[in-house]
Amino acid sequence: AVTMQPWGSLAPISVGVGPVFEVPDGMSDADAAGFVIPAHTGFHAAIRRGRVQAGERVVVLGAAGGLGSAMVQLAAAQGAEVVAVVGDDEKAAHARSLGAATAVVHGGGDVARAVREAIGAEPAHVVPDPVQGEMGASARTLLAPDGRWVVCGHAGGLRPIDPHFYMANHTIVGATLGGYSRDVMRAMEREAQDAVVAWWRAGKFRPVTTEVVTFADVPAACTALAERRTKGRVVVQVP
Repeated sequence: AVTMQPWGSLAPISVGVGPVFEVPDGMSDADAAGFVIPAHTGFHAAIRRGRVQAGERVVVLGAAGGLGSAMVQLAAAQGAEVVAVVGDDEKAAHARSLGAATAVVHGGGDVARAVREAIGAEPAHVVPDPVQGEMGASARTLLAPDGRWVVCGHAGGLRPIDPHFYMANHTIVGATLGGYSRDVMRAMEREAQDAVVAWWRAGKFRPVTTEVVTFADVPAACTALAERRTKGRVVVQVP
């Protein structure tokens, strides 16, 4: 498990250059290129804001993407039981290789039903959600009372949140590394870097880079990304 510093009141967003981190010894350039954003954002969403704890059941949406791949590993490293929600069998294998106890292929249908068919009726404690849309609304129904729906993206689009959600005693948690003062954001980045690199050294986290393409292949890689055919993080090698 990891302990974190308490953070004070929010301050207005200030724009500036973020901290620079040295590539750890033993990490390739390609892995380093795909490390910081998924690892730091995933740490903020799953651990700092989502407060995933050992023994909890965590349902990660978009679990084969860059952020999702990071959150699967971080929740597992924290000792949680991870259920990864993905779009196809290849992505399911990817999620299981990252430490997911169960990978659920939603097939474009009702996510909550697909998860319950796979793991039974026991509820989840946390749903880290970089997708939202219909998938997020469905997945929230998996939560136990006092469960946390951690909204950390909207790849599936935005939709109004049912104002009756409070009747289930759920908590909606917003998670983005923006919105803090510059000094607080830099301190958070350093905290995330130290924590995730320590897990990487312990073999509990691996960078989510899955493919390296040349600059000439960028259009095809962008098309694959838009069509949701990629996994993890695609890195461009520039001569």
